[in-house]
Amino acid sequence: MSNTAFIVTHVNPDWDALTASWLLSRFHPHTNHAQLVFVTAKNPPAEILNAAAAVVDVGLCYNPKTLRFDHHQEDFNENLSATGLVFKHLKATGIAKNYLNELAYIEPIVKLVNDIDMGVRGPESDFSFSLGIHALLSAERYRLSTTVDKENLFTEIARWAFGILDLLSEKMHHETKQRLALESKLVFRSADGRFCAARSTNDMTVFSSGAEVALIMSDGIKLANGAISFPITLSRAPGIKEPDIPQIVNNVLLVSNDDVPDSIRTEMQRWWQHPAGFYAGRGTPKAPCETPIALDFHALAKIIDKHWIR
Repeated sequence: MSNTAFIVTHVNPDWDALTASWLLSRFHPHTNHAQLVFVTAKNPPAEILNAAAAVVDVGLCYNPKTLRFDHHQEDFNENLSATGLVFKHLKATGIAKNYLNELAYIEPIVKLVNDIDMGVRGPESDFSFSLGIHALLSAERYRLSTTVDKENLFTEIARWAFGILDLLSEKMHHETKQRLALESKLVFRSADGRFCAARSTNDMTVFSSGAEVALIMSDGIKLANGAISFPITLSRAPGIKEPDIPQIVNNVLLVSNDDVPDSIRTEMQRWWQHPAGFYAGRGTPKAPCETPIALDFHALAKIIDKHWIR
């Protein structure tokens, strides 16, 4: 073997082996970007195991001090997979102290992989096997088996999987930063958390905080013709069929003048309402508004919350 540090895991790696290896490769200083070596789980060569900087999901040994993370021993009593064990070690020892924020971002990935490997089933695991990362791994394994020689197959699977995990980590990092930034832009949040109003952000950021309906007022967007438009939008989160957004708008317009200021009523009467029921508003490219919208945004949010019939 090469003198370069390497991580050992089993042939035909599953997500547990791949994610555990990725965690060590990305976040542990002794195995940073180490190459992977694949051995059979039944009879792994002792000389390879002994020479490895880390061994995951194979080898029948759990010893964090020597970076041995297997969970298949008969007397093993922790309800954690190799991924769970590596993650626990990285967080507990502080050896990955420069990456503690990143570890927090990716904890949902670790939980999914750990739970599925430990036999936990539910909606998230069902989705992962049908359309999520477990389905993708099966498809990619098949594709590579028809295009890559057998000697390099597992290395290519790992290269692909590490790329997926890198992308998911980056996505979760971005979403977390967006959620933190959202707190300074929130103008209103309903008591049940299902409706939020915010300035100078986008609806997907609001939806990532758990809201089902978002009211957004933008500082301005540049249209194709070079003009600046000032959008105000009311929309519902993707993937849900209720509420009907135009119906909420009409609920507001039907109430008495005493309950709704003229400025808000006049503005909402101008809103374009999407026939599919997921959007209403003004200032987007479909309904440009080239002057800032003058109204009490907080008052508008409170009125919409009041007249959205849950």
